[in-house]
Amino acid sequence: MREYPRITPILRQLVLSAPNGLPAKAVAGLLQRDYSTLLAELGERSGHKAGVELLLPIMGVTGSDLPLDVMAEARGGFFVRMPETEGEEHAVHRQCMEAVREFGELMQTVAKALEDGTITQEERRAIAEVGYRATTGILTLLRVVEANTQGSP
Repeated sequence: MREYPRITPILRQLVLSAPNGLPAKAVAGLLQRDYSTLLAELGERSGHKAGVELLLPIMGVTGSDLPLDVMAEARGGFFVRMPETEGEEHAVHRQCMEAVREFGELMQTVAKALEDGTITQEERRAIAEVGYRATTGILTLLRVVEANTQGSP
């Protein structure tokens, strides 16, 4: 089996040195955990182990997406943070999400085709079809941005 990077030490480092500058005890408090218990859960030698349920809360409290970046890279992908919008989802935001989804499908189609080292005619057609959809998604994004630009020539 393939060896994957360990996430728990990354989480421990985020708690101890939060990118947003929060002290470790404040991070523990926001997570509603006792400071010593949290460090024990994230420690290498402790009998306590942090559950996966802590992953997203730690990322949220510390302001870091590093664990997602590491996991995505380990699985041959990448993590893209989409901009947050106030209130109702903005048309540009929706189209950004759609373009990223379409591009991800293209990368999956290409990777699957390359598994055996060759690309057959059928795989080439599938790549082209998905690639055209991804291109359309990007072009649509550019048009939506253009249509939503206020006061620009």
